[in-house]
Amino acid sequence: MLLIKTKILYSGNDGLGLFAASDIKKGQEVWTYNSNTTKTFWKSDFCRILEKMSIESILEFINFSYIRSGTIFYLNDNSRYIKHSDDPNIAYVDDLTMVAIKNIKKDEEIFKNYSLSFDKNDFNFSKRLKKAKSKDAIIEEVSKLIMRSGRPDTSFIF
Repeated sequence: MLLIKTKILYSGNDGLGLFAASDIKKGQEVWTYNSNTTKTFWKSDFCRILEKMSIESILEFINFSYIRSGTIFYLNDNSRYIKHSDDPNIAYVDDLTMVAIKNIKKDEEIFKNYSLSFDKNDFNFSKRLKKAKSKDAIIEEVSKLIMRSGRPDTSFIF
């Protein structure tokens, strides 16, 4: 759940991005897990959900999901528009909280570093997933990715 005022705007050629609607101070919490805005899934349930979706819905669902510490998270708020940068201005301090790691000015875009934020087997890093064309191929690759994550078939239960 976002703890700061934000707005969604076009981000250059990269589509929509999340921007600060007011100044944010270094060290300020910007996001925390909340079961009303972020869902967690058992690994086996995640694939069963995908089987009921169209390819377009699967790709959107995966785009707004990530794997961190072996848990699958689905973002259902505007935090889904936070983009990657090698020079981020927010970062995780634990699995459930992100803070500003530098001062962020009003109207500045908010970025995190995906390689430091997500497990190495996250959906964002899979070249095979990006090349998969059929629904079955996409689900098979997602299944492989989540089964390689750090925990057995478990997730946080809130």
